[in-house]
Amino acid sequence: MRTFIILFLLLAAALPLPAQQTKVQKKEVPASKARADAFPRITTTLGNVLSNTIARSKMQQLLDSSLHARDQFNHVYQVIGFDLGFQQNGTFIDEKTGQSKPVQDYVSFSFRASKPDTLWRNRIRAEMRPGDALFFDKVLVKDSKGNKYLSSPLHFVIAP
Repeated sequence: MRTFIILFLLLAAALPLPAQQTKVQKKEVPASKARADAFPRITTTLGNVLSNTIARSKMQQLLDSSLHARDQFNHVYQVIGFDLGFQQNGTFIDEKTGQSKPVQDYVSFSFRASKPDTLWRNRIRAEMRPGDALFFDKVLVKDSKGNKYLSSPLHFVIAP
């Protein structure tokens, strides 16, 4: 009988028993009533264009445009810096096999303004080919109070 009681206690201790849980209902705050000091979701555009596959002629025009940043409440932020990356696709001929192979070249630079300087814009405009890509990363913006935020990156692919 004693073994039966010990065996019963061991089995009862080994069984997982869920505790009673009360359900807590969360109140959702609509976006229109969100706090004014809530962390903003900032979206970046080049001119008024979001990341996209874009024609070469249109991208050449957009290179002269500034980056713009707005949050979900349509507040405007000043762009104070970004990293620009330019990925070129090309081919080279392997001297050993004589076959052409694809190669990618990537150059980047950090700018402390809202658009690339004239030298970079002219270089990209001259060397841009279908399949190349432009990346605007680490977009740093400032609000009217002087607070700095990182905005969303942009990625453009030049259409064939």
